[in-house]
Amino acid sequence: NVTGNVSIAGTLTYEDVTNVDSIGIITARSTIDAQGSINLADSIIHTGDTDTKIQFGTDTIIFNTAGGERVRIASDGDVGIGTVNPNAPLDVFSDTTATNKDLFMVRSATGAFAVQCSDGAASNPEWRLRTYSGEPIVFSPGNTEKFRINSGGNVGINQSTPTAKLQVTGGGAY
Repeated sequence: NVTGNVSIAGTLTYEDVTNVDSIGIITARSTIDAQGSINLADSIIHTGDTDTKIQFGTDTIIFNTAGGERVRIASDGDVGIGTVNPNAPLDVFSDTTATNKDLFMVRSATGAFAVQCSDGAASNPEWRLRTYSGEPIVFSPGNTEKFRINSGGNVGINQSTPTAKLQVTGGGAY
């Protein structure tokens, strides 16, 4: 039993103390070096920014920023961006009324391909596949090019370098 202050010179290790019951005493570090599992009741919250956290539900992981849910990994493995109920392996949702909003984008060092929606809140929005720097859009089933739209708007069917508004190469009925 200690009734006054305790001062320890040097380092007190776990091995030095084998049977301690403590109330209101904590030993803490600024970093965690876990060699096994860390059990959390609910969330990891960013210090100084409580609007940013990783939350754990039943077989679900939720990522929040700016006080709202942004990404959810559901129990079946589906990932939702902008939706709490993903219905596909990757489900991207936006109900913004912004015009021509890119909802999905894949980028390279010099260009990009996007799926764009004219108005996410509209009942029948217009959908676009688009590129940024004049790259063509090419359909290649079986890794063989069959259809191309080049930067000038020319369309080639079985033609990788269409020189007319519509150029079809090969036999068959038109």
